[in-house]
Amino acid sequence: MSENELTAVYSITFQNLSLVDLTRTKTFYPTLKDGPIIDNNIPSNNEIKAGGGVETLAWNEYIDFLAVGDSATGVVYKNPKTGASFGIQIETYIQVFGIGSAPKWSVSYHGQNDWKKVVEDPAMAWDMPDESAKASGFDVRVEPVAGHQSLKLLVIISEYRAGFDRKDLVKIE
Repeated sequence: MSENELTAVYSITFQNLSLVDLTRTKTFYPTLKDGPIIDNNIPSNNEIKAGGGVETLAWNEYIDFLAVGDSATGVVYKNPKTGASFGIQIETYIQVFGIGSAPKWSVSYHGQNDWKKVVEDPAMAWDMPDESAKASGFDVRVEPVAGHQSLKLLVIISEYRAGFDRKDLVKIE
């Protein structure tokens, strides 16, 4: 990589604090026609172990031609006990000389394949609504770290507990 290249950095880290191993059902990667070189770190296991297991999908886009294109990258995990799934994706947009929209993220849950932007600002944390958490059997909290050409998401999954404040979850550092 030359000194003049820009680098866009993205990651989605799942931490499973639940009592159930979660199964990865879908992973999709950047697909940019004639775009930047993409360096992926794909989770090696199809499961995230219960009780603190961690898996990360990470990628860099090395841009040596001044622009980066639109792409969507994400992963979906399923709770085998309830059949419910939760997915998260990062969407990146055209940027030329660093000018353009910052990356955003969206979620999909209950086995639906519809992706929803649940926050206006990609730097805002999000908790799965209580009704959805109860139906799926697990609570989900997303804690982002957002920049103009970077987005890192920590997705914390725990057992559903009515009235539990997800902000109190123990998380990886």
